[in-house]
Amino acid sequence: MKNREFRKCTEVEFEISNNFASNLFSLMRIHKMSRHDLCNVLNIRYSSFNRVMISQQRVPVSLILKCCEYFNVTIDQLISRERICVTKLI
Repeated sequence: MKNREFRKCTEVEFEISNNFASNLFSLMRIHKMSRHDLCNVLNIRYSSFNRVMISQQRVPVSLILKCCEYFNVTIDQLISRERICVTKLI
């Protein structure tokens, strides 16, 4: 069995992860999607996605890009401290 090394997130990485999760949850609510729905659409494992969403794992750039493309938002919008809301997307 391979040993996996999980590096503790820096403060900046932790903030980006939290912002990402919060903004992604907002987008999922706007689009009426569950975590499972999004994982199916993006073709990612639910367990990996869940670890990212609860800040146990750094957010892979590939996941950020997939989410940006799917929801038609910019990286800045997705990882910003400013929360995404419906009126900003219209």
